[in-house]
Amino acid sequence: EHELTFQDIANKWLQDKAKQKLTNYKDTQGRLNNHILPKIGNIKIKDLKRKELTNCISEVKLKGAGKDGHETKQRIFITLRDILKYITIQGIVQDYISPLAGLNFSDICKDKHTVANHRFIKDLTKLREFLTAIDNYKGNKYTKFALQLGVYTALRSGTIRTLKWEYINFKQDIINIPAEQMKMKKPFILPISSQVKAILKELETYRLGVYLFSSNSKIMSENTLNKAIKILGFGDEATFHGFRGLFSTICHDNTQDHGLTSEIIELC
Repeated sequence: EHELTFQDIANKWLQDKAKQKLTNYKDTQGRLNNHILPKIGNIKIKDLKRKELTNCISEVKLKGAGKDGHETKQRIFITLRDILKYITIQGIVQDYISPLAGLNFSDICKDKHTVANHRFIKDLTKLREFLTAIDNYKGNKYTKFALQLGVYTALRSGTIRTLKWEYINFKQDIINIPAEQMKMKKPFILPISSQVKAILKELETYRLGVYLFSSNSKIMSENTLNKAIKILGFGDEATFHGFRGLFSTICHDNTQDHGLTSEIIELC
């Protein structure tokens, strides 16, 4: 067990992942081969230091304008953390303590994330102000409901705006979204939380057409939601797509409370 390298463990972990038939398997494999294994694959687990692990994250360079690699860095962190956790869970090395134990991504990656169209508010006081402002939005009621649903479901703008009443199943408390409405072209079943149910029940009283957020058969325009965020005075700090980043960040920062893996968070 003392001679095992990071590569040995990563291979075992990947084989387990392959069995689970997860949709993001190829991406995970790619990140390992591109960003992780070339740097630390040959290092023995017992010799692996925190600095070498965090370098895998800090040294990410991506081509293309506006790409600061933030999401890739976050996923590299999650992959490293999960592989090292795997050593402990499987008992591969006796009493192993991961050099990343107790670290959050934000502890390692302090650089400001700048992707213009994915801004979100991280400060909780400010976030409370924003969410309260949405609840008190005086414009179009469909827009207000769409913003609220965006916060609670972390669905993409395009998916929210094309939601039809036929997808909503109150008996089973799920939203059943067909493949053609999803960016990944896979059907998506979303459990309805009590908050989402309350929003949908209220929205139902204004139901006129086939779409949730439209009084006729036209789909709400793409600009509507971001424009509403600007009207509320939060345009510089948040975008509708940012709700997804917010969801991911809050879930990842609270894994010790809910105990769910990053795969589940990303699937949501």
